[in-house]
Order: sequence, then structure tokens, then C-alpha cells
Amino acid sequence: MAFLVACQSSSSNAPEAIKESFQADFPEVKESTWEQQEDGNTWLGNFETPKGKFEVLYAPNGGLIYAKREIANVRDIPSGVNNEFTRVFTGYEVDHAYEINTPRGTLHELHVHFETEHLILRYDSNLKLTIEYPETEPNP
Repeated sequence: MAFLVACQSSSSNAPEAIKESFQADFPEVKESTWEQQEDGNTWLGNFETPKGKFEVLYAPNGGLIYAKREIANVRDIPSGVNNEFTRVFTGYEVDHAYEINTPRGTLHELHVHFETEHLILRYDSNLKLTIEYPETEPNP
């Protein structure tokens, strides 16, 4: 998971609305790192719980934009998502998997590859698929 932590700080640097929302959303979390984003408004937090590694993004008013949890073991990918993935992407392997919760619903994101092709697949709760073709670095 690409946890971006350019500037580590405690949540005490975040606006009060974000601190209150974070505490309400994740009361079990005692340690986290925070980074104010380039837009100057949103805050990215990273932390771990027994459920896994998380990345969260909050709006200035304390609204949770998303919570992204790493799925450490590919066997833990929900069966519907896994079945659809293996049906359509024969031969591809999963490098990383995430569950992303947003106010609009839950997505499952799979970073996959087949030979030299790399894709980011996002499945919504109805198994509707969107595909991102990340830029690849040229071979030296």
C-alpha cells in the first residue's frame, strides 16, 4: 500500500473537526501519522489496527472522504470480487488488494499484473468494474 507520509505529525496538528471525527471513527487507534495534503485543506492519516493497515483522508470539516484498508492476504478478497476477477482476468496475479470505504459505498481495489502489463481494478458493491492503466516507467 502506498502510504504517503511526507511530514509525520500527530493528529494534534490537524484541525479540531478532523481530530474529533477521527476519534469517533477509529476510537481504538492510539498512534497515527498525518500529512496535510497539497490542496492545503485535506489531511491524510495512516495507522494500523488488528484489522490491518489503513489510510484515511478527511475534509477540513471533519468529513471522512475515504478509509482504505490493506487486504494483506489475497485469500481475504471477497469471493464475489475474486470470482469476477479470475473470470475476466485469466492469468493475472494480484500484487496488492484494498477495501475502500467512502460515503458512496465500498470499493475493492486490486493492483494486478500479467507479464509486463499492470492494472488497477476497482469493483463497486455491484461488481461494476473500472480499470486504471497506470503509467509505467521505461526499462533502462
